[in-house]
Amino acid sequence: MVFTSTRFKSCLAGLMLSAVSIESSFADRGYICEVKSVVRINDSGTFSTVQGVKELYLGSKFSVNRISGEVVGFPLSSEHFNVSLLDIGSSEWGFKALGWNKKRSSHEWVKYITVKEYSETILKPFWGHDDLHIYGGLCENI
Repeated sequence: MVFTSTRFKSCLAGLMLSAVSIESSFADRGYICEVKSVVRINDSGTFSTVQGVKELYLGSKFSVNRISGEVVGFPLSSEHFNVSLLDIGSSEWGFKALGWNKKRSSHEWVKYITVKEYSETILKPFWGHDDLHIYGGLCENI
């Protein structure tokens, strides 16, 4: 059967434009992030730097998949974690993802990351934690 009607061609053109629009809306599918600071909360309720950990992770880079919420690379790797994408991020809201794993120990191990996608800067600020430390830095859209 050959479809030559104008109506069919209009529908087909509309579908093609929709596919292009959907593809372009996912153009920024992830981030490459660099750790710029590492702190933890101390017994007095304030943040302090962590010698050894700071040197280990300062300057380290990891990638974030905005579609799935998965993180590849330390210190916030989601390997062996269940991941829940909470928000893909937009010009009004930040990207948010949560990971949890009970297999590593007797307690629930939680990791969290948020990227200020709504920031007007090219590099987007992030912060994340892994139950022990809080990491901050900058992410580039990829």
